[in-house]
Amino acid sequence: MPAEDSIDQMKRTMVTLAIKNTLLELGLEEYDKIVLMLQKDHNCSIEDCYDHPEFLKQVLQDLFGDSYNDVLNSLIENLKNISSHKSTKNFLDVLSG
Repeated sequence: MPAEDSIDQMKRTMVTLAIKNTLLELGLEEYDKIVLMLQKDHNCSIEDCYDHPEFLKQVLQDLFGDSYNDVLNSLIENLKNISSHKSTKNFLDVLSG
């Protein structure tokens, strides 16, 4: 049985990959723009969004406005396999709230 911190690390990695996958589906130009905005506005990377989903939410809402929910739905779809984990649910709750 893996240690609790390695389980958390695996969840963090899976969420980060789902975020990257979702953002790349929007296009490389948008992906780069999101990465730059996260860095400029919040001094964080996509990897940091697991701990600070509110940063990702702010950037995506600023960038996509009314289309934010479409992006969110894509992310939820990409996270569906792991959304039963409590930490993943909390992450999604912040983005949806």
